[in-house]
Amino acid sequence: MSKTPSTTALHRLAAGLFLLLCLLAAAYLWNQRASLPSRIDSDLFALLPRNERDPLAETAIARLAQQGERQLVILIGHRDASRALQAARDYANRIASLPLKSRALPGDMAGLVDFYRPYRQGLLTAGDREQLTKQTPQAAFEQALGLAISPFSAGGLAWQDDPFGHYSHWLQDLAAGTRVRPQEGMLMVENRGMHYVVLLRELPGSAFSFDLQAQIVPALDTIGTAVRSAIPGSEIYRAGVILHAAAASQTAQREISLIGFGSTVGILLLVLLTWRGWQAPLLVGLSLGTGLLVANGVAFASFARVHALTLVFGASLVGVAVDYALYALIQAVDDDTPPLQRYRRLLPGMLLAMLTTVLGYLGLALTPFPGLMQMAVFSASGIIAAWLAVMLWFPLIGPARMRAGWLARRYLESPRSWQPGQRMLIAAGTLLLALALAGGARFRAHDDIRALAGLNPGLLAEQIAASRILGLPSPAQMFIVTGPDAETVLQREEALGKALDGFVQRGQLSGFDAISRWLPSQARQHADQQLQARLSGPRQQLAAELGLPKEWAELPKSPTLDFAHWQASPLADAARHLWLGQGPDGRVGSMVLLKGLNDPALTPALAALAGPDVRWIDKPAEISQLFGRYRVLLSWVLVVAYVATGLFLYARYRRQWWRALLPPALASVLVIALPGLVGQTLQLLNLVGLLLILGMGVDYGIFLLESPQDRRGILGIVLPACTTLLSFGLLALSTTPALQSFGLTMLLGVTLVLALALVFRPGQQS
Repeated sequence: MSKTPSTTALHRLAAGLFLLLCLLAAAYLWNQRASLPSRIDSDLFALLPRNERDPLAETAIARLAQQGERQLVILIGHRDASRALQAARDYANRIASLPLKSRALPGDMAGLVDFYRPYRQGLLTAGDREQLTKQTPQAAFEQALGLAISPFSAGGLAWQDDPFGHYSHWLQDLAAGTRVRPQEGMLMVENRGMHYVVLLRELPGSAFSFDLQAQIVPALDTIGTAVRSAIPGSEIYRAGVILHAAAASQTAQREISLIGFGSTVGILLLVLLTWRGWQAPLLVGLSLGTGLLVANGVAFASFARVHALTLVFGASLVGVAVDYALYALIQAVDDDTPPLQRYRRLLPGMLLAMLTTVLGYLGLALTPFPGLMQMAVFSASGIIAAWLAVMLWFPLIGPARMRAGWLARRYLESPRSWQPGQRMLIAAGTLLLALALAGGARFRAHDDIRALAGLNPGLLAEQIAASRILGLPSPAQMFIVTGPDAETVLQREEALGKALDGFVQRGQLSGFDAISRWLPSQARQHADQQLQARLSGPRQQLAAELGLPKEWAELPKSPTLDFAHWQASPLADAARHLWLGQGPDGRVGSMVLLKGLNDPALTPALAALAGPDVRWIDKPAEISQLFGRYRVLLSWVLVVAYVATGLFLYARYRRQWWRALLPPALASVLVIALPGLVGQTLQLLNLVGLLLILGMGVDYGIFLLESPQDRRGILGIVLPACTTLLSFGLLALSTTPALQSFGLTMLLGVTLVLALALVFRPGQQS
């Protein structure tokens, strides 16, 4: 019979295979090194969930994002119009060297006049339409006679081609959709006594390109300062995705450095104080480096783009991935057991601890947010890799016995470890119960996505100011109009527009954008042609009065403008982004965007206009509702996770199982209740934090149960807890509210778990 391979040989084989896996991850990252920076995403919208139940709504959001991603709008203002023009020309000259292309407003007035001219008999404003239904032929004749004194109408046509001014009115109504007007070769807009020149620029690539951000954004800041200094009193407002993307990228890079560096320095200091010699820092660094290497390799191999916040969150992995290395090394202090034998003894507890932590991180994947899915994959793969490095490599390359440093020796040689007395436990428990009840009484959930927004306040103020001055529509709230064909959609848009006109007249909205403003439906064009047919008599009267040919008195034949012809025209560029095309159900759709929607209390009245074929889309409210649904779902997932974890613990520890599960359970209750004392609310990400508190908190109880009479067990959980607190404590300093809230939850939760685990540890430590 052949001999069974020895345990050592199998261990070496597994260690070699894992080394090969790490080398493959390193080779992949090295091979992708040129493209990795461009694959880091800083788009905050990429973190948000997609509405799978309404793909047409997601198409609308994506269309708006795509349209606006490469655009950059700059307003240069001054109370003196000439000074505004001077400042704008100076600004334009300074940015001429940047990789920006000039962008003109789609459709000039001359082009509009010529394009719509053949169809003018079917183009009426709402006011002219109402007037024609009531106007007498004599009144129409007198109106046209009054206009005849001017050889040209306001619409650019000779009086003979537009004697009643209806076409001019329609063009003026169309032009009123934008406040911008040409002046001295530039685009200008006036607002509250200020004259603003509008510079429209387009990026040559994605706004999320780090190279473009580095070339453009710092230069814009410098140029803006120079122009303000050169022309005092100048105001400059900028609006563009690249500005927010650059700010988010800079914040992410700064926080990655802060959290990663701070955690690393803190861990190194603890390691140097706990062990003597150079072996411990190198082994801890090996475990940590392996975890980060594999985490990055798996993340970039699994996702086409990795969000910057994933890497910020991943930086907190530093304090978690070293837990297993710290616990294993503390067990080697003053222990002469052969390494393989010692690690086989540690395997059951460490395996259970790793699995509960990984399952806690994978709870992030239960949320609908792509960014959290990436964080789950990144963190789980990094923790598994760090654990494998400890269990497979440490027995082969680590010293058989570790020497205690100042911190470890001071603790291990102290006469006794602290154990709380009964009175102290009763007093502490009573205080915590009172605080929990007080906080619970003020407990409330809050699912508003806007509470987690992390936009730069200065840039946001500029964006809001530019949108207000230009009268830009809101990209967050809109109507989606659907139908079997384009004609039906246009008719339904017109019905919706009639209702929205009431909001505009009451000053609740400043306007709205819709394709039907540029292209009336065939039904409306036919109806308008029939109304204008009533003007045959006044035209004959005008011809007789002014001596015009009888042929002029005949109404000109006017075709109707159809959707296909309009869509093929360059003039459609002004509203092309509003057309959504065909959805999965074969129906077509369009967007109606609202302007001047500043009052949230108005949204219920707008939502009431929706129907089977007209859907109201409020993206922030939709995501907030999704937050609420998943908050409830994760609450049940948390309950199931506790039950499953309890069963695993009972299978190994029997009647002692509660000592590992009770600390994270009590800590979670307190984490929910205590913030209520200062008015904090419960959000979805707080529950995600509770999943991780369960995953990591159970580890402390497991390690204590694995070595109930060994004082090294206490040191083996205090050190990892300190590194975890350091990592998440730094995460709590993040300027991104979502990460800050998550970090604070973890900071409080891990502190409480550590304290409770020590209180409930089995027996008096000697």
